[in-house]
Amino acid sequence: MSRKFLNAKERLLYYIESKNISKNKFYTLTGVSNGVLDKKSELSISTIEKIYYTFPELSLEWILFEKGEMLRENIEKNQQNVGISEKIFREILEENKKLNREIGRLEAEIERLKKAAAPVVGSAGCVDVAG
Repeated sequence: MSRKFLNAKERLLYYIESKNISKNKFYTLTGVSNGVLDKKSELSISTIEKIYYTFPELSLEWILFEKGEMLRENIEKNQQNVGISEKIFREILEENKKLNREIGRLEAEIERLKKAAAPVVGSAGCVDVAG
């Protein structure tokens, strides 16, 4: 998100606007005192706790520090994707090791076959057909 906010209250206001929740509805849902969002003071721990329990999908790290994604479900999906990617990477790495061993075995077999098929030095390899 390219938008920058001045403080946690601005981020919280952005969130409730994105959910189409009025300030009054927000106060009712959370139990936070009316007017908290309009005061100049920072959010209290008790207010943050109420927000957390009312909106568990909202990332507190985003609200407090503007770090990461606004919604936790996005964070969890990204973490799951990273986990899946790591698992796939390990599987590909293991398959790559197996394929490299097979390539080595096949290269050795090719060399053995080349040596077996090579003409022996000093043997009569030419026949006179003009004769």
